[in-house]
Amino acid sequence: MLSAVILNYNDSKLTMELAKKISRFDIIKHVVVVDNCSQDDSYETMKKAVSFKIDVIKTDKNGGYGYGNNYGIRYASERYGTEYVLICNPDIEVSENTIGHLLEFATEHDECGVTAPLMLDSDYRLNTRCIWKIPTFCQYLFFSLPITGRFFQGMYYKENELQKNEKKYIETGCVAGSLLLINTEKLFNCGMYDENIFLYCEETSLGLKMKQANYKTYLLTDETFVHHHSVSINKSIKSKVQQAKIMWDSRLYVLNKYYIKTFFGRLLAGFIAKIALAEIYMIEWIKNGFDKG
Repeated sequence: MLSAVILNYNDSKLTMELAKKISRFDIIKHVVVVDNCSQDDSYETMKKAVSFKIDVIKTDKNGGYGYGNNYGIRYASERYGTEYVLICNPDIEVSENTIGHLLEFATEHDECGVTAPLMLDSDYRLNTRCIWKIPTFCQYLFFSLPITGRFFQGMYYKENELQKNEKKYIETGCVAGSLLLINTEKLFNCGMYDENIFLYCEETSLGLKMKQANYKTYLLTDETFVHHHSVSINKSIKSKVQQAKIMWDSRLYVLNKYYIKTFFGRLLAGFIAKIALAEIYMIEWIKNGFDKG
C-alpha cells in the first residue's frame, strides 16, 4: 500500500492543489496532509477538503521539516498500515505513471530504502544536482562557500554521471528531498528523519542513515518530476541571510553528529560557518544597495 505525505506551512492553496490532484491517482491509496502549525488559517481551510482519500492532520508543534514528515508517516503507518510512503513538497508536479514506476522498482529491489525520479526545474530543464554522493567532511564543510566551494562541488555532485548515464537507474548516496518514495519499514529501522534538524540538510542526513543501515538509495533516470524550488520556504522565510543561518545550523549539526570527533574539527566547522554567513550577508547588503540605487 502506498500513501502520500504532504507537509504544509502557511501555503494551503498550493498544498491542496497537489493533494487533490494526486488523490485521483489509483496507485495512491491515501493522501495525508500535515499542517506544521501554520501561522495562518491553513489548517481550518484544508479541513474542508477532507474526503475518504484525503486526511488533514496537524502537528502539536512546528518542529521543522523532518518532524512534520515523521508525524505524517507515523499517522499513515498506524492508521493505514502503509508499506511505502511518497514524500511530496507542495511545489512539485508529478504523474501517476512516474509514481507507479518508482513503486514497481522499489518492490523489486529488496535492498532499496529510497527511490526518486530525475528532477526538472520550473523551466523543465534537468537539474543535474538532484543527486550527490555521501560527502566527506571537507566536501560537506566547504562546498557551499561562494569561491572555494566551487572546487568541492565537482567532487560532491554527480553531474557528470548523470550527463553520461545510459542506465535506467543509478545507485547514489543522496537524492533531492522534494519527491521521494520510501520503504516505511526501512525508514523506521534507520530512525526516520532526524528531528534535530529543523530545515535543510535532511537529504544528506537521510542518506547517511540509510547507508549505515545497509539500505540503498536509487535515482530512476527514465522518470522525471518538476520542482518549483523553494516556493514555500521563500514565502515563510524571505531573508536569504536567515535561510543561510538555518542551513548552517543544520549542517553543523550533521557534521558534529556524523563526522567531527575532535575539538579542532568543531572549531574549524564553526569558523567556516561564520565566514560563509559573512559572505552571504555582504552579498545581500551589496544587492540591496544596488536595488535601492
